[in-house]
Amino acid sequence: MGVSKHFSWSIVGIGFGSVACLTVGVFIFKFAGDSTGSPTTPEASTVGEVTNGSNPTLETLGTTVEAVSSTSANQRSEDVWEICGLSEFPIESAAAKTFVQEFEISQECLSALEIHTLKTNPFERNGLAVVKGIPEFSLVILDSPMTYERIFEDPAEDLQRIIEALSQPDCKWEEYYGKKGLKEVCHAEAFTNYATFYHACFDFAGERSKQAKTYFHLEHYYTFEAQEPEPDNITDMWQGYLEYRWVEEKCKEFGSEVALNAENYPREFKTLRRHSESLLSSFERQKLLLERAKNPLFSLPFNEYDLISILLNFGAELGDEAAGLALLGRGVFADKLHNSKWTELKNERTLSTERLRESLWFALGLERRGVKLNWDWLVKHICSSQPAAESDNSATEPENCRAAINDLYTKRASSEQDREDPLLVALDRFQRIAIELDVYE
Repeated sequence: MGVSKHFSWSIVGIGFGSVACLTVGVFIFKFAGDSTGSPTTPEASTVGEVTNGSNPTLETLGTTVEAVSSTSANQRSEDVWEICGLSEFPIESAAAKTFVQEFEISQECLSALEIHTLKTNPFERNGLAVVKGIPEFSLVILDSPMTYERIFEDPAEDLQRIIEALSQPDCKWEEYYGKKGLKEVCHAEAFTNYATFYHACFDFAGERSKQAKTYFHLEHYYTFEAQEPEPDNITDMWQGYLEYRWVEEKCKEFGSEVALNAENYPREFKTLRRHSESLLSSFERQKLLLERAKNPLFSLPFNEYDLISILLNFGAELGDEAAGLALLGRGVFADKLHNSKWTELKNERTLSTERLRESLWFALGLERRGVKLNWDWLVKHICSSQPAAESDNSATEPENCRAAINDLYTKRASSEQDREDPLLVALDRFQRIAIELDVYE
């Protein structure tokens, strides 16, 4: 699935004046959606129909739309984007805006999107610690993968489990630091599931979310106005828009009673609001105390993102792996991936023998600590890096993955390492996968 290249949100930090500290991208995203108003809708078009026949489409552009195989018996050979008519979506700025106003999604398209979207990761599209192709979720294989299927399985039950956990002494925010084995007892997954569900289905005011429209207008700006339009970016924009349309339709299945707010669940909402203050920095905490010295009833604003933030923090601290990947500073991955080695590995884009060696040792260290790794992603990530000779005019580093692997083999052999050397064993595996994935040369 395509993921936006243009913005990132973070619900990791906390700031005074609003408990959740968000990057500017959040406010751009919200403003872009709200600023469009509610345009008058002309006669609706059906899926795949463009209102102006002279307008270019993805099909006339010759764009290859990424195929996503269906697992349904009667849709197995059909592509979700073909079913939704994506190749006929417009590729020009004005035509795209008009198309969205007139577009009506068909049941056939929604059915295909359900099969596709249920298996995707909402963290990568839905705004919870979002970056393009978030590498933590690419590197680590979770026992319970984060998917829309997981968050939509039973939000009402997840909410009840949160309420139950908040009533248990062992699960209170002040009590569980340093304790082990609370993941099941305190329903860690429920906190993560519900936080993600709430973000998908409700907006800042707790009303029904209109993320498809908001997403489209933000992506439209970046695709057509902030840069020269590229076919892949246009396709990515339309795929994201369709996925969000399915999410909106799915959210309609759940009533307002599943909203965790002050009206429905005043005691739990107050508890979460109080716990969220513990995420303040010492400086912000001091400012809060000074305000309360003037006015004992003073409290910080607490909106949707503050609620999502504290729920995710609960999930991570209680042991849910998905929340732990989203908030690397907390939870089961805090001492494994929240470090400079992982930051360098995921951000460095220059291919070198030393980087290959360090990456292999890092991967081996994670596996020794029980982390399941996606070696295919690791190999692609390293082998797709730019050769040093192209990036800084240095001819001392290998020009492709094969050369880097052979160079590392030579250096380990010259140091008289045994063939049972774990690095050489890992290098053998790395080489085999690189050949299989056709990224060796």
